Amino acid sequence: MATLPCRDATRYPLRMFKINLSKNRIIPVARRTFSDLRLRERDNLQEWLAQAPEALGEDLLIIQKEFAGFDGTQERLDLLALDTSGRLVIIENKLDDSGRDVIWQALKYAAYCSTLKTEQIIDIYLTYLGEGTREDAAERISGFLEDSDSEDLTLNPAGSQRIILVAARFRREVTATSLWLLGKGVNIACFQVAPYQSGDDLFLDVSQIIPTPATADYMIQLADKSASDDQAATTEAIRYKRRRAYWDALLTEAAERGVAALSRRSAHKDNWMTAACGTSGLQYSLIITEKEARAQFEFILPNKELNKALFDLARGYAGQIEAELGENVIWRRMEEAKSSRIAVATAVDFLDTETWPEIVDWHLSRLQAWETALAPVLPKLAERVRQG
Repeated sequence: MATLPCRDATRYPLRMFKINLSKNRIIPVARRTFSDLRLRERDNLQEWLAQAPEALGEDLLIIQKEFAGFDGTQERLDLLALDTSGRLVIIENKLDDSGRDVIWQALKYAAYCSTLKTEQIIDIYLTYLGEGTREDAAERISGFLEDSDSEDLTLNPAGSQRIILVAARFRREVTATSLWLLGKGVNIACFQVAPYQSGDDLFLDVSQIIPTPATADYMIQLADKSASDDQAATTEAIRYKRRRAYWDALLTEAAERGVAALSRRSAHKDNWMTAACGTSGLQYSLIITEKEARAQFEFILPNKELNKALFDLARGYAGQIEAELGENVIWRRMEEAKSSRIAVATAVDFLDTETWPEIVDWHLSRLQAWETALAPVLPKLAERVRQG
């Protein structure tokens, strides 16, 4: 992929060449403009990035196009996305020239989006999908984030909004202001795009010019270090201490009851506690959030297709499993994620420590119920795992 001369971020990328191995030569590929090719910002560039956001150098989940959910305005941002940390990413596209006002426009959108809550973001994504339920949308987001849980999603943390500007040519006032904002802690990036043509084939070069990929992490970390971490530290410390205390109480009770699956576990700060079932890649897990407790069985093998096949195999015994558990079982195949899970859940008030004995009893009784319910199914699952 072509790169930019460091001394002038407003210049076009270096020339692109096609390699002819048979003649051991390189052949220039003609650079074009979007207007020459009669390509449009909304119909073409925006749609390309919506369908392949990885062109911007990272995994992004597009949650809306032409987002207009700003009260009291008629403005629309081009693309709204989530990154793998759950931060909102505002993507503004221009064609052959960035214009002078693109940064002001993007900053307004970032300010508007800063107030969006997790529930609102899920609804925005559901509207973009055009089908399914809020739970389905939350599951897809959770699957994209990988280490998150749909019932405990926290999206768009305060001050975390990001801006990505995309254009074929950036004016000097835009690049200078972007660099200044980056130094002040605003997470902004500029990508220069250039169309090329070779015969009937069209190519798109995408180059990150601000910050340069080699220095991006360092510059962002340097700007963010003194503010965001300190602000979150107190809240996180309280949350972690509460969770550790709960798991300590649960493990103490589990030892008294002789729950073997938890005999080698120790209390920690996370909101989950796993228990082995005897087959690698399959496990029980106990989950606690502020409003819900869950006990579930998870398929977490590295092979996504195998996880789905094992889930389908277990679902063939749904009648037996649900009869043994005696409550509504939640079957989550999770098409967007690598893993799958089966769960039972109950509403709780985790912040009220006086209710913890009841929650502990529910967790342990449900874990033992899972072991009983899956006893006839686990050998078949284990055999399928061995077969791969």
